[in-house]
Amino acid sequence: MAALVPSALRDGRRKRLVAHASAGWRAGSKFAFGVFHADDGTLLGGAGLSRLDRDAGSANLGYWVASPHRGRGVATRAARLVARSGFEHVGLTRLEIVTLPDNHASQRVATRLGAARMGVVENRMLVDGQPARVVLSVLTVGARRSGG
Repeated sequence: MAALVPSALRDGRRKRLVAHASAGWRAGSKFAFGVFHADDGTLLGGAGLSRLDRDAGSANLGYWVASPHRGRGVATRAARLVARSGFEHVGLTRLEIVTLPDNHASQRVATRLGAARMGVVENRMLVDGQPARVVLSVLTVGARRSGG
């Protein structure tokens, strides 16, 4: 089983990650999903909703893919399913996708989902404990989806 999990998640971090995700589901504050290969169960990546604001109907949409599986549409398919779940089952109307400026692959995923690029935002998140500049994209209910 351990061979199916990226090495970064093989130690105690995996248990902490699962515990953190489980707590978010129980509280209804975060919804994290693992993305697994249908044939052999290999962990390909993850996607989820965080920073839920039910009063505003908004959340962050995040996704990641392990490096051996990138460039195959995994993030786009996973993010699309999670976004649909957020809109249809959680009742959200706006999802924010926050990427670092040099993360062009994640920005392409946002575009494929139909998210509108809002621009560069200062101090939107911390990276290594420091405020970081990010690209903010927004996906809303009924946004036109492009290919991918």
